[in-house]
Amino acid sequence: MMTFLRPLLGFTQGFITYLIITQAHLTGAGTVFALIALTFPLWGLQIKLPSQKMLFLGVGILILMGLVYGYAAYHLIHMMQASNSFLPYLLASQGLTSAFILFVFYCVIMEEEEVHFPYLTLFSESWQLILKVLLGQFLVYLTWGLFFLAAKLFELLGISLIANLVFSKPFTYIMLPFFFGIAMTILTHYEELLTKLRNILLAFCRFLYPIFVVISLSFLLVIPFAHKALGDFWPVIAGLSIINIVLFNGIFQAGFTLSPYARWFSILIYVSFIIFALYSLYILRFPLTDMHNYGFKPEIFLLFLQLLFLFAYHFCYSLAVFLSTKPWLSMIKNVNTTIALIMALIYLILALPLIDIGKISSKAQLSRLLNNKALINPQNPLSTSGYLVGANLRNANLEGRDLRHINFSGADLRGANLVKANLANADFSKANLSEANLNCANLQFVNFKEANLFLARLSSANLSLAQFDKTNLTMANFAGANLKNAWFNQVIFQKTNFTNADLSNTYGLKQNDLDKACGGNVALPDKLSIEPCSY
Repeated sequence: MMTFLRPLLGFTQGFITYLIITQAHLTGAGTVFALIALTFPLWGLQIKLPSQKMLFLGVGILILMGLVYGYAAYHLIHMMQASNSFLPYLLASQGLTSAFILFVFYCVIMEEEEVHFPYLTLFSESWQLILKVLLGQFLVYLTWGLFFLAAKLFELLGISLIANLVFSKPFTYIMLPFFFGIAMTILTHYEELLTKLRNILLAFCRFLYPIFVVISLSFLLVIPFAHKALGDFWPVIAGLSIINIVLFNGIFQAGFTLSPYARWFSILIYVSFIIFALYSLYILRFPLTDMHNYGFKPEIFLLFLQLLFLFAYHFCYSLAVFLSTKPWLSMIKNVNTTIALIMALIYLILALPLIDIGKISSKAQLSRLLNNKALINPQNPLSTSGYLVGANLRNANLEGRDLRHINFSGADLRGANLVKANLANADFSKANLSEANLNCANLQFVNFKEANLFLARLSSANLSLAQFDKTNLTMANFAGANLKNAWFNQVIFQKTNFTNADLSNTYGLKQNDLDKACGGNVALPDKLSIEPCSY
């Protein structure tokens, strides 16, 4: 019976997926929530089946994870729909990391049959999970490829029945999870081979780590004498720190009770821990300085969080050199487990609407904007845009301000005064700019996707290469504006005034659009015309 259980779970997962997508008629966010909440437990059971003793606890954990992470996905999709921001995507990637870590803890509980987390079991289950998912998906693609081949072969004979079946929605939604369940059954039967494959990868780490230590340590020791600013190197140092943690844990997971290297090289490793800890502490100043001088921004805060975790790892590894008793560096076991759990919980909290760092950032940036303080650090490539997503700027006076690269997505700018403002490369997607005054403003490369420009004034504005996608331009005034090479798609035109405007070389503009607009002396693309305004 156990042989068929995982394929049955996969089939059930696929059937539920098919019903949700084709029959439930939910919103996009609701669909994703339902998919995660209802199918994640079934997917998790295929990866790691609990014993009879742990059945209720295991199923309960998976159901709870499905509900929590489903709600997080629901919240993040609403964020994506409300504005055009990278933040929900960053939080989603962190949420996936959190789910992976907590799922590993679930696997360990099921393996140990108690709430106990032996270090070697934790990392063994981590590798098993990664290898199972990758190899399982590989088998799914191979199996689907064979069905695809069968469909095409019989199409050559004029028989389309198999193609109709293979390319149908029921087959796609139901059979692919079913194949994954079969893959998990096979891989569970050959877990010893997965362990051997894991040991090969760990052996690679044992070989590569000494080479990396020599290279990275030499680089870090030479930096102070290179006569170059450390600010030029901190992203490289962060990358080296990550590689150091990954490769070191590759050898540490093997469970050595003594150092696998000669004593002199072990001392070199300990020195590298301390050097990395010092550099990791120092580079924290860069995001902190940026937030102090240019305000709180989500991407800088999340960067600071990553760098803080890197420092925590290397600082604790350095302490382990002096405080650990036998076996070798034993303190690191508790360090890795604790930091991983803290990371998972923080990432989960940030993905949920408990702490909305987007709103916190918008309020902080808005305060700086209204107090004439800088929002962008021109020296930092990771801080190239201000964050005013969803900000309330109704009737704000921003005349003549330098607002380049600001993300105003979803902001309320009704009646705002933006005369002669420099808004090049700004993002106004889904923003409300009704009755806003943008006369003579620089709006090059601006994104107006799904923005509301009802009764907005844009006379003599520079809108070259601006993007108008599903934008409401009802009664907007573009008199004398430069719209060369602007891009139009499904735009709402109604009494839109283009008198003396330059619409040459625009993309997507159609005659039926211009029939709802007006203007005299308008430069238009070939074969398009517009009637003079009579209102």
